[in-house]
Amino acid sequence: FTSKEFAHFSTASLSWLGKKTGDVVASVSTWSRVVHQLGLKRNSVRIYPPKPKVGIRASAPGQIWHLDQTILRLQDGTRAFVQAIIDNWSRYVLAWKVTPDYGGLRTKELLLQAIVKAQTLGLDMIPNVFVDSGSENLNDHVNQLVSTEVISRTIAQIDIEASNSMVESLFLRLKHRYLFTIPLNNFAALEKGVDFYFTESNTCIPHSALKGATPEEAITGKWTAARIDQLQSRTISARENRIELNRRIRCQPCLA
Repeated sequence: FTSKEFAHFSTASLSWLGKKTGDVVASVSTWSRVVHQLGLKRNSVRIYPPKPKVGIRASAPGQIWHLDQTILRLQDGTRAFVQAIIDNWSRYVLAWKVTPDYGGLRTKELLLQAIVKAQTLGLDMIPNVFVDSGSENLNDHVNQLVSTEVISRTIAQIDIEASNSMVESLFLRLKHRYLFTIPLNNFAALEKGVDFYFTESNTCIPHSALKGATPEEAITGKWTAARIDQLQSRTISARENRIELNRRIRCQPCLA
């Protein structure tokens, strides 16, 4: 386990190797238990630079957007594409679309939809849209928006080192917290489910990165420092009350 020769072997692989050679015939759980009991550590040192734990962060709403799409297979076997744009600063989903196909025209329409929504929220800056290198993002339709300075475009992990993980995380929540819990019998059911979750995400679900605010409260400026302080005071008060209650509870007589 500690040998440099087998440093690239997992514990499970070492277990199988030992059985095949006849040197050590033991299960993976036995290997893990003995390694833990003896406190064995591997001396391999990571050379490749670690991934940054904090991704790209905007300093104001409307400054950076993330655009991506995900594919879902419905229960009837057909494929559908969910495309969305999320604001980096507020986590507000500005626009989304469920379509049976994808392409540059679909992306352009979604971007224009997001721009209109941003204007209704009082945002008038030119957004820097983070995309991946898919054909739906790099085409003449989207290039036209870039050349006319409607948007600027940054290709994640090519133009910059950062990834497009914020919108990817949004799709992960969409699927595992809601879509996979409802019957997706047809295209209309998927469209209804996506509309429901993204609306809830914007208006009802508090976000830890926003200190308890919903994305709508953050992007509209309704989540103020006074409300954050009020929530913090409520948390401290509740903790103190629980401590006081626990101290007042007397230990019951031991039946033994």
